[in-house]
Amino acid sequence: MSMSSGKIRKARPADVSACAALVAEQPLFQSYGVKHRPLATQLRKALNSKQAQLWVAVLSGEVVGFAWFSMRGGFDRVPYLRLIAVSKEHQSLGVGGALLEHFKRKNASKNASKNASKTQGLMLLVTSINRRAIRFYTRLGFTRVGLLRSFVRQGKHEVIFFKTYR
Repeated sequence: MSMSSGKIRKARPADVSACAALVAEQPLFQSYGVKHRPLATQLRKALNSKQAQLWVAVLSGEVVGFAWFSMRGGFDRVPYLRLIAVSKEHQSLGVGGALLEHFKRKNASKNASKNASKTQGLMLLVTSINRRAIRFYTRLGFTRVGLLRSFVRQGKHEVIFFKTYR
């Protein structure tokens, strides 16, 4: 998503319902039992947390994607991408990559100066059957570092990915 056609900004309380809807409409998240109302409640709490960042991609005034980062969720050492979703109409147009790049730009240099001896990077999980997401993160330079069997749901396996910023 080029910055000329849209923008990435911090999520606001008014964005919560649109963000929850982006997730709730997708079959993969439905298979995990994600529902709009409980997710919206979690997102509202995250907006008020210093340990979370929520960014939205806005195109023509509409939220078309968002990403939720837990700032110390990766083994209490690195940020963890808790959730990312892009509207069906805007997938494969660079929205997800733009959200991740924006997060990196906003956080990598700030964290590097504070924690020069710590690894700077991002950790995330991808459902093992989500081949499209696995290709996406691999293309962005993430490395597969492990597999968690039946971690979130029985019978569903999560691939652990990590990317170092330095």
